[in-house]
Parts: sequence; structure tokens; C-alpha cells
Amino acid sequence: MKLHRTAIAAALSVIPLGQPMVIGTGAALAIASVSLSAPKANAESAVFYYNRGIEQYNAGDYQEAIDDFKKAIELNPKDADTYYMLGLSKGDLEDYSEAIIYYDKAIKINPNHKAYLNRGDAKMALNNYSGAIADFSKIIKINKKLLDKAYFNRGNAKSALENYLGAIADFNKAIKINPRYWQAYNNRGNAKYYMKKYQQAISDFNKAIELNPMDEDAYIGRGDSKSRLGNHRGAIADFNKAIKINPNSAYAYLNRAVAKKYNGDNQGGCSDAKKAKALGHINGSRAVELICKSNND
Repeated sequence: MKLHRTAIAAALSVIPLGQPMVIGTGAALAIASVSLSAPKANAESAVFYYNRGIEQYNAGDYQEAIDDFKKAIELNPKDADTYYMLGLSKGDLEDYSEAIIYYDKAIKINPNHKAYLNRGDAKMALNNYSGAIADFSKIIKINKKLLDKAYFNRGNAKSALENYLGAIADFNKAIKINPRYWQAYNNRGNAKYYMKKYQQAISDFNKAIELNPMDEDAYIGRGDSKSRLGNHRGAIADFNKAIKINPNSAYAYLNRAVAKKYNGDNQGGCSDAKKAKALGHINGSRAVELICKSNND
């Protein structure tokens, strides 16, 4: 799930906020091979359906996985992990409201379940950022193994609420726990960008690229920061790299269009604006109107 903000103003600038991590693996339950009484036999059948659901989930067959997890629930309605996997499956199908219902059930059975993290992700997808922050804060209190992801996700939610100082504080904590967390560097760079701390943002994007040279968003973020500092040639070089990684990046084309315009290449800017429009960018038409019109004047 990516959070995008766009603005067509003097610079027509566009910066994506990156994507929260989704924790999407559930450990399969062990299957006993002994003779069981009737209640235990039901539980054993539930394990069978759960494990088969895990296989379906890992193969990307989310609806088939849901069918198996529901059968497992019928046989063992007290298993928090099965409700959790139903939530993950629904989330991967972008049915976030239904996913939250299943995460609620997992948490009701096990109040210390990691489902808080994924429920927070689902709330983020539904723009319930305050609710997401509450869930990520809960994970921080109860699950030390997920601290870096919880701080990272809470930082994303705070960024969405334009609490950039709070977001940076959370990204700092995520990076302290995991110094190779390139997504956290990228998103901290975005937060600094929105605070108009462009040089500091560039430093974070540099680190994100160092850790992951295929991070398209970091090149876009660094390029837009360079544009804000008047380094349009350097910005174009970064947008070129983003487009090489993802030739269908409407964001990179739109931002390169703006940089080319300010670098005196109106024709190239117009061509890129048209490409961004063709790729479906929400501001593509406006960019074509502004940049291509100036090209014809």
C-alpha cells in the first residue's frame, strides 16, 4: 500500500510516501499422528485445513485459503492464528473492513496477538490513521520482536496526519533497531522533504539507495528534493534512474517533466508530461496543459 500526495503548483511536484510493511506470515501448526478422541479429532481436522490454507496463502490463492481457514474455524473456533490468517487473506484481497473483523476476533482470543500490527495496516488503508497509531502503539508495548516494523508503520501513520516531527522520531527508532531498514530511511526522507529540509532529505534518500539501489521511490524523492534546491539537472538524472527501474512510473515521468521545464527543455518536459498522462497520473492532464502550452507559446 503506497501513500501518494500530489500537488500541481508552481513546480508540479510529486512525492510518494513509500509503503508500510505488511507482516504476512503465520506459522503452521504441527500435526499430531496419534489416535484422538472426537474433540481432538476435530482439532486435528482444523489443523489440516489451517495448514492447507497456509499453503494456499503462500501460493497467492487467497480465496482458496479463506475457504480452508473458514473450515478450520468451524472445527476449532478458538484459534486466534486462524482468524489472523483470515485477516491477512482478506487484506491481500483489499477487503480491509472484513480483515479488521477477523483481526478483532484474533485479538479477542489472544489480547497479545501480533494482529494489532496488521489491523493497524488495514486501518491505514481505510485512512483511519489515529486508529492505526493506537494499534501500532499497542504492538510496541507487547511485542519486542516487531518493534522496528511497529515504529516504522506508526511513523507512516503520523506522516499521513502531517505530524512529521513525530514521524521522524518513530523512523529514528526503527533505524536504531534495524540500521539497514532502507524503507525507514526513505520515509524519513519524505518527512524531511515535507518539512522543507531538502538537504537532510537527500541524505536519507542517499542512504536508502545505498542499502537498496533498486529503490525507485528514493530516486524520485531525491530528485524532487534536488529540484526544490534548484538542481534540476541532478533531479533529471535521478528521475532517469527511477524510470530505468520502473519504465511505467507515472510519478517519475511527471517529476522529470517539471525538472526538464525548469532546466529549459520545454519539449522534453512536454513529452514526459504526456507520458505521465498516458500512464494515468492524476495530474497528468494538468501538467500537459501547463508545460506543453508554454512549449507552444
